[in-house]
Formats: sequence, C-alpha cells, structure tokens
Amino acid sequence: MPSLNTMILDQSTINMLIAAVFSVIGWAIKTLHSSFKDLQIADKELITKVQSMEVLVAGKYITKEEFHSIINAMFVKLDKIEAKKDESISMMNAMFSKMDAFYSQKQR
Repeated sequence: MPSLNTMILDQSTINMLIAAVFSVIGWAIKTLHSSFKDLQIADKELITKVQSMEVLVAGKYITKEEFHSIINAMFVKLDKIEAKKDESISMMNAMFSKMDAFYSQKQR
C-alpha cells in the first residue's frame, strides 16, 4: 500500500495538471469570446455601411410616374417631328406639282 506522502504528492500533481488544463481552456474561451465580440462590432459596422449603400442605390431609380411622363414627352416630340416631316413633304409635293404645271405649260 502506498504511503500517505506519495498519495498527497500524486493528488497535488493531479490537481496542478487539472488546474493547468482548465487555465488553458479558460484562456482559449476568453480569447474566443473577445474575438466573437470583435466580429460582432465589425458586423454591425458592415450592416450600417450596406444599409447606407442600399439607400443610395434605391434613391437613384426613377418612379413609374416619372418614367411615364418622360416617355409621354418623347412621344409628343416624335409626333411634332412627324408632323413637320409630313408638312415638309406636302410642301415639296406642292412645289413639284407647280413645277410640273409650269414645265408642262412651257412645253406646249
């Protein structure tokens, strides 16, 4: 049977080993916890930046009403251009018909 001093030494050694293991585990948990907190802070900053970018991007789109008003203005201008084109063509036709009438009288 082992002596009492040997058992105490063995128990002391076991206690020191357990304390060392738990110290390492505690340090690792503390390091992970501080890293986790740092990541949470960085995550909040990123969320704030992304939200501000979303507001900027969404602010640049035009609404349906603006789109329709722009399209309608374009069609009005196109209609004016078409009317001017038709007017020019009818003026040219009138000129050519007068020229034809003039030359046909001259040839007689």
